[in-house]
Amino acid sequence: MSSSVRCDTYREGADGKPTYHWGRFKVTFLDPKFPSRWKADISLCDRDPMMTLNGTPVTQ
Repeated sequence: MSSSVRCDTYREGADGKPTYHWGRFKVTFLDPKFPSRWKADISLCDRDPMMTLNGTPVTQ
């Protein structure tokens, strides 16, 4: 899978080859104890986050 946005710099892809289509995925845990809620910021290249995902642990 690849983004349609071409970055100014390249990174090594999952296959070990250089790619100009990459992004960031930053996970932040919100609670001091486990299990914790979390949020993940997703961005393309070095840009500001374009999407945030929120997670809530499921315990049984």
